[in-house]
Parts: sequence; C-alpha cells; structure tokens
Amino acid sequence: MNVSKPHEKPVRRSVLIVDDIEDNRVLLERFLTSSGYDSISVDSGRKAISQISRHKPDLVLLDWMMPELSGLDTLHAIREMYDSVRLPVIMCTAIGEEVSVVAALNAGANDYIVKPISLPILK
Repeated sequence: MNVSKPHEKPVRRSVLIVDDIEDNRVLLERFLTSSGYDSISVDSGRKAISQISRHKPDLVLLDWMMPELSGLDTLHAIREMYDSVRLPVIMCTAIGEEVSVVAALNAGANDYIVKPISLPILK
C-alpha cells in the first residue's frame, strides 16, 4: 500500500527486469509502466547484480536461461546481498519442470512464473 501525504505524489515502486531477450524486456517494461511502476531492464545477470548494488529495486523479475550467468546463479548472488523479504525475486522462465521450480524456490525465489507470462497473473 502506497501511503502518501495529501500534497505528495504516491511513491512509484521500481521493478528490475532481467532477460536476455529484448522483446520480453520491452513487453514487461510497457506493461509495468502502464500499471504505475518504474521499470529498469538489463540483459544479463551480471548487469542485474551491478544495477542492484547501485540502486535496489522493489522487485526483480528474473529469467533463468541467460548466457554467461544463469538466472539461478544470479539469484544466488542477489540473495548474498538481500534476503527474500528485503528484495523479492520472481523467476520468469520457460522452464516449467517441477525440479526447476523447487530449485528456484529453495535458492530464495519468492515466486515462479512460467513463460509465456500472463500479465494479469504477474500484476
């Protein structure tokens, strides 16, 4: 719940989108912006970690299958900086196998959404 004083603008929550596919990032950015969120997107886990160390978002949407540093490895690095209460992470991935869902949740993901992402469910 955004609490603001009568003459202040409501606080806009920020979401970091981490996905190596540009079309996915653009779709999510447009949706989040139209839903009242600020969004920042990066195309790799390394850039996500760097972005988070400079400016902690309110939420991270994290793809699993990325070159160099996987989403699961990125999640481990994020959890070294912030716990799941201070920085929620939702895995957004095409991997829908039960073992992957369990691995992500055990690694500290707050939730897990299988692609293609249902925007109403994400909201």
